[in-house]
Amino acid sequence: MNFLRPGEELRLLAVEKPALDDLVIRLPLRTGLSPGEMADMVVDDVCYEYNLLFVWRSKVSRDHPVIVDSDTMWRIYRYLDKRRDGSLLELEGSRRMRVQAMRRIVKQWAGAAGLARWHRVTPYTLRHTFCIKWILGGGTIEGLRRQLGHQSLQKLKHYLDFDYSEVKVQYARIFGDGLRPDLVLTPVKPEIPYAR
Repeated sequence: MNFLRPGEELRLLAVEKPALDDLVIRLPLRTGLSPGEMADMVVDDVCYEYNLLFVWRSKVSRDHPVIVDSDTMWRIYRYLDKRRDGSLLELEGSRRMRVQAMRRIVKQWAGAAGLARWHRVTPYTLRHTFCIKWILGGGTIEGLRRQLGHQSLQKLKHYLDFDYSEVKVQYARIFGDGLRPDLVLTPVKPEIPYAR
């Protein structure tokens, strides 16, 4: 499974880009939306009052609300600039953005951010990054299922492979090297004694 490391994600978000391109990258990273869901969204699906986007027309999930952080919601508001109807993500000439265009945008900005594997970064890479961050951050698989709108947990089981909290507890118990179980996949620097 292809996903971004934390430093890669920050570099990708930090690159200066047009508002539309920024949303194409930010939405899957901050909400877990699939490219198809983003392409099908219309302006009426945005609920500023509750920081929600509504997904009504998805082939991978049922109808569901998606929680959005305040920064991303503010970027949506500025991007729409008083537009009240039509597709949420529109190309010039009021054409709805398609998944193919999203792939090109993501690859272009991954290359501009200097990511080593830029040619392999897709909108689904960004969605996987969201899901892995959710699990590593202590989110439950049930919470992730609800955010993504899946009906069963079956499709999400592979994300549990990234939850190393229990493995770290066992490792610390067996080898007793002082690993803190609350740190997940964090490299431990060995203490180097001062040489005199």
